[in-house]
Amino acid sequence: MCWLRIREKVFNYSIINAHAPTEDKSDTEKDAFYDELRNLYDACPKRDVKLIIGDLNAQIDKEAIYYPTIGKEAFH
Repeated sequence: MCWLRIREKVFNYSIINAHAPTEDKSDTEKDAFYDELRNLYDACPKRDVKLIIGDLNAQIDKEAIYYPTIGKEAFH
């Protein structure tokens, strides 16, 4: 996990780069990761624009309500 803060004239940006543990890891390890991510997010200054980037292992279903957003080409 990495945190970068960029100061600008109008806005300041806090960028957090994170790579979540995969599904084969234990629940304890996954909970520890998300606790650390939450703590780092809360440590960013309140007025900053906060961005979380990285590989968070999200999955999207093929439900019809998501077609306008992701189309019919999702893997899951």
